[in-house]
Amino acid sequence: MSAKSCTSCGYPLNLGLANCPNCGARVGTVFSETLRPVELPTKKRRADKAASPFYDLEKTRSRANNSLILALGSFICPGVGFLLAVAAIILGMKARQALIQAGVVEGQGTATAGLVIGGISVIAQISYIIYFMKAGFAF
Repeated sequence: MSAKSCTSCGYPLNLGLANCPNCGARVGTVFSETLRPVELPTKKRRADKAASPFYDLEKTRSRANNSLILALGSFICPGVGFLLAVAAIILGMKARQALIQAGVVEGQGTATAGLVIGGISVIAQISYIIYFMKAGFAF
C-alpha cells in the first residue's frame, strides 16, 4: 500500500522512504504526517548528573583537592582547625578510595596528602589544646 508517489517520476512510494528508489529524488522525510508518533516513557534524570561519563571522576578529584586545601587551612585556625582537619581526613579517605576503585592514579597523591596533612593537623590541634590547658587558659 503506497500513500504517496514521487514528484519527479511518479513512482509509487512507501511511507518510510525519504528518497525515490527509482530516480533518487528527495520526496520528503521518513516520517509520516498522518501517523501519530510513538511516545516513549521518559526517564527522570538526576539534576546533578552531567552528560559526561567522567563527571564522577572529576567530582572525586575535586574532593581530593578540597581535602588538601582544608588540611592546609587547618593549621592557620587553632580551634576551628580541628574541625577542618577532620573534614580533610574524611574527604581524603573517600576520594582516595573512589580513585583506587576506579583504577585512576591521577588525584591519589592529592588525596593522600590531604589525609597525611590532616592527620598531622589533628595532632597539632590536640597539642594546642593541651598547651593552652597547661598554661591556664580557659575555653
